[in-house]
Amino acid sequence: DGVWLGSYYVQRACSPTRAALQTGRYNIRYGMQSGVLEPGQRFGLALNETLLPQALKQTALPNNSFQAHAVGKWHLGFWRWDYTPTFRGYDSFLGYLTGAEDYYQHTVGGVLDLRLDSRPRCGAGCSEPQWKLQGSYSAEVFTQRAVELIREHDPNQRLFLYLGYQSVHAPAQVPERYMRGYSDLPEPRRTFAGMLSALDEGIANVTASVELVALTDLIMTLVDLAMPLAGLIMTLADLLMT
Repeated sequence: DGVWLGSYYVQRACSPTRAALQTGRYNIRYGMQSGVLEPGQRFGLALNETLLPQALKQTALPNNSFQAHAVGKWHLGFWRWDYTPTFRGYDSFLGYLTGAEDYYQHTVGGVLDLRLDSRPRCGAGCSEPQWKLQGSYSAEVFTQRAVELIREHDPNQRLFLYLGYQSVHAPAQVPERYMRGYSDLPEPRRTFAGMLSALDEGIANVTASVELVALTDLIMTLVDLAMPLAGLIMTLADLLMT
């Protein structure tokens, strides 16, 4: 069973929406209301802000503690290690730190941006670039990691999993098999439909894993912005209209 949100609002871009979700506070209170973080920017989500995994751990009882893991897109700052996920309450992180990159090569500006931080406060000497995952589609990489975390989770602890899929952000890339059912659609709708199908499959697999291990915590599926294709900003409704 689920709940349909009749009124659901987000910010106009990635970083502001993620910041609001992680802090529970409106962006103007910490200076992230204007736009997205660029790769070379010496700025990030303020370190004096308490993030959701930190708040959950503060409220946990000694015999019912929280494990918190982040998977996928971060986009809240990385110019110092202190701004990265495992310094902000997460026990591990597999994902990328910037806003957009190649879905297969996991590069932005020719630089690899996909890493595994395997423990809290991972940082220099611990954070591992994931060269071996080049060539793997990001939705499948992130789903596999999320499923592993769920299945290996200690049932005596609570689990908070932040899963920030790259889909369906630009660039428009998806394996051909996800587009086979949409041959009647013109581009760019056909590619977008394939990207959305890949995302749907990932969410279904994660949900099935939650049910398999009998976790009963809340699952929320959110979208944070429109998708730029062919030089236009198209909303989800625009792209799905027939």
